[in-house]
Amino acid sequence: MGIFVQRSRACSCLIYMDLVADAYLVQLSLSFGMEITYRQASRIRGSLVYGFPLNESSLMRCGEKLHPIPPDLTDLEELQEARSIQAKQIFGHLIKICHEVWPDRPDIRIGLDTKGKHHLLLALLASTKRNDQIIPQGETLEKLINAMAAEGFKKKPDWFTLT
Repeated sequence: MGIFVQRSRACSCLIYMDLVADAYLVQLSLSFGMEITYRQASRIRGSLVYGFPLNESSLMRCGEKLHPIPPDLTDLEELQEARSIQAKQIFGHLIKICHEVWPDRPDIRIGLDTKGKHHLLLALLASTKRNDQIIPQGETLEKLINAMAAEGFKKKPDWFTLT
């Protein structure tokens, strides 16, 4: 039992140290607008994500190309399952093509634009403040824009408030 208590204390100490380091990084990013993880961003009110807005019509076209749903599918449960599989295929595909250009882990998020409108996003990074020095630049940005345009997503990436 003594070994278990020592291991438990060691694990608690490591978890505490991880939380302290996490809090320190968040404090730095609040001051300077540094890149943070999506997990950290979800805990900080007003965090921003930089990414591509994904419009519904382009998502539908992309889905039909990647994983078409049979038109004769009428059972509601089977239709919901097919749409769920299609959505996973779409998001996985978009994340993959962006990851090939931008090695940070892109992710699907929901954000607000400056007018307060909700958008489904392919987020490239998260930050506590707008900081255009940490976003993809030059050739990398052009490759990302071209890759998304090839999939039917014409809007350029921008900053959005994470919801």
